[in-house]
Amino acid sequence: IGAAVNLLKQNYNVTKISTIGWCFGGSQSLNYALSGNKLDGTVIYYGQPVTDTTKLSLIKWPVLGFFGDKDQSISVDKVSEFKSALDTIGVENEIHIYPGLGHAFANPSGANYAPKETKDAWNKTLSFLDNHLKS
Repeated sequence: IGAAVNLLKQNYNVTKISTIGWCFGGSQSLNYALSGNKLDGTVIYYGQPVTDTTKLSLIKWPVLGFFGDKDQSISVDKVSEFKSALDTIGVENEIHIYPGLGHAFANPSGANYAPKETKDAWNKTLSFLDNHLKS
């Protein structure tokens, strides 16, 4: 991720950057934010949330997250703790938990694919990126 960010900044004069990822990539999107690198947004689709406020305090930009309440690997309680931790340290965030959905609900090739909710999440993502990345 760091190499991609550097490439965008150095070769394409990109000044505002957000990470985005799904599943493992969602975790990596958050992990990059926790590495102390400056971003303008972090988007997480069912990546593993972090609840340690000390670690999360490195984030100084908005976070957008999407989760399903039937996800077997990420509990609603853990997602709620993540949101609470972000709120506690004053990180702007939008955390969405879709009822009745499992892990990877935005993967069109997977068994848990939910087209309506995926469209909603994608529209929210585009709006988030539009609001935080445009100069």
